Amino acid sequence: MARTKGIGGLQLSGKLGNLVFVPYGDETIVRMAPEKRKSDSWSQKQQEHRRRFYGVNVLYRKVKQEFVEPIWKRSATKKLTGYNLFIKANLPAFGEFGQLVDQSLLHFSCGPLPLPKNLSAKRSGDQPSEVHIRWNPRCFTQQEAADDELCLVLLGDPYEARLVGCGVGRGAGAYTLHLNEQQAQEHPALFLFFRRNDASYYSDDKFFRL
Repeated sequence: MARTKGIGGLQLSGKLGNLVFVPYGDETIVRMAPEKRKSDSWSQKQQEHRRRFYGVNVLYRKVKQEFVEPIWKRSATKKLTGYNLFIKANLPAFGEFGQLVDQSLLHFSCGPLPLPKNLSAKRSGDQPSEVHIRWNPRCFTQQEAADDELCLVLLGDPYEARLVGCGVGRGAGAYTLHLNEQQAQEHPALFLFFRRNDASYYSDDKFFRL
């Protein structure tokens, strides 16, 4: 395996003869193309890992434009791309057959922006269609700002996940989410996070089961 920088600002990618060029951060890894293996030569653990990897890649392709491009790429490093970070974070949510087994292990946001303290989400006892989201409105670090916007992902089908900007700042300390009739009858997964008002920074997300 060898590493090379892009040539003239271009980054090589693909296969040339028996060499494979793989983008990795701001470098390109050059390695020998693997020999084809018979399907029965994989160990059980290797087969399970391949199926899990396939499963998380299906999710990646579905949410790439909505989440990976605007959020995860901002946390990329010289060694880890946004794709690498997303796959690593979400792989534990998938089972041995490549199926999604635990929504609570999914992640749709990551970044250096701190989450507020005491972030919570609970359904109203009087109105099951209302979800009261609360947090400490104080800013404890220089990274936090009162106008950091609350964002959420409300999951039915994770492969149809959509980012919702709530239009409420960190300084408000509260937000009420209104569920539709179908959502109110179910127990959907809710992911909460914050972003800078110019969308330049994001926080990690936090999972809630409603």
